[in-house]
Amino acid sequence: MTTILTVFSFYTDYTAEMSDLNRSLHQIQEVSVPSITDNLWNLDERAISEQLSSIAKLQGIVSIAVLDEEGSVVAERGSVLETPVYLFEQRYPMVRSNETIGELRITVTKQFIFQRLARRALVFFGTQGIKTFLISFIILFIVRYYVTNHLEKIASYFEKGKFRQDKLQLQYENRVRNELDVMVDNINEMAKRVTESERELKRNLEVQRASAINSARLASLGEMAGGIAHEINNPMAIILGNLGILQKLIEEDATDQATLEHLIDKAINTCDRVNRIISGLRTYSRDADGDPFLDETLLSIIEQTLPYCRERFRDAGIELIIEPIDPRIIISCRATQISQVLVSLLNNAYDAVSEVENKWIRIAAELKGDRVQVTVSDSGHGIPHTVIDRIFDPFFTTKEVGKGTGLGLSISKNLIENHDGTFWVNPRSEHTSFLIELPARLEELDSVS
Repeated sequence: MTTILTVFSFYTDYTAEMSDLNRSLHQIQEVSVPSITDNLWNLDERAISEQLSSIAKLQGIVSIAVLDEEGSVVAERGSVLETPVYLFEQRYPMVRSNETIGELRITVTKQFIFQRLARRALVFFGTQGIKTFLISFIILFIVRYYVTNHLEKIASYFEKGKFRQDKLQLQYENRVRNELDVMVDNINEMAKRVTESERELKRNLEVQRASAINSARLASLGEMAGGIAHEINNPMAIILGNLGILQKLIEEDATDQATLEHLIDKAINTCDRVNRIISGLRTYSRDADGDPFLDETLLSIIEQTLPYCRERFRDAGIELIIEPIDPRIIISCRATQISQVLVSLLNNAYDAVSEVENKWIRIAAELKGDRVQVTVSDSGHGIPHTVIDRIFDPFFTTKEVGKGTGLGLSISKNLIENHDGTFWVNPRSEHTSFLIELPARLEELDSVS
């Protein structure tokens, strides 16, 4: 609309300027032409020249000339531009006593009109530009101060996670409540609900995590049950055998003191062995998340873990290879959790080698600087490269349905990482090879508590 009005205004100005020019030409025709005609009749060239000089000063007149009846120039003022712009010519015959005695020829230009309009346009658009700039600046300032600043604050509030600690507030001075306040109220309400939902979700996740760990632990115990029963039955058979011998000696009234002491000591040692197995089971089956980190020798943790599965491996014809482990290697840990990880790996290794001809499982440990690397490998076919990136995902398993929970490796990885360690599978190994790396140090045996 503004453009249309502006164009209309310039058209009106152009029309007015042309009207003024036409009036000037009409005045020349009505006033100057009769006077110049008289002077031409009287051959008064001086008067003609003065009149032409006066007319030539009028705006828009480029040149003016008086011609006689033969077309010869009698007097002339001005000259045509080298490059004529917007020129037109006016001719007025000079008549005396009904006889044409000459002609007044005027060359006129409209260039001054367009120049004047161009200057006005320059002033107009310059003024409009300045006004537009000032108005835009004021609008931007208002939007920035009253809207953008607060939107940035709202964005920062979410980006930095402040909604978990503080309520969102916008700072105004001498203001009334507006749409931003309504939005802030809704944001605060939403943040409150998100925070509550997040807390509830964390609580549920902790419960589910504890339940999953417990399920995986019980599943491991179930897999080891046969071996554990074997580990307990053998000592019990020894105890019963010794008791039978003692009963026979009593019946025969034999009083060989050395024989009695030997049988009793053997029974006591065997009971201690059973007690250690049961104590280890009790320790293994409980939740150790609340236990403190204590210094333990890596060798002792491995030795406490092996009774759960040694007999089971022997019955299945699996060779259990324990590489020499430096008894001075100390790790600060929750020993029960490290044992749980080892049991999970040993159970997986048992399943991996069950179908191969050459069955073996190897445990090795090597100190590398301030960390110890424990390797549990087996003679199985290895883990397919297509699934190696997913084996630590919760509930992912390569075992048959009903054989595994899919939680063992996921939970084990989490337990090791809680010990500031790393847990991974060696993708370049021909067989399955899991590696555990934990902070460690060497210490003399007599300093270990």
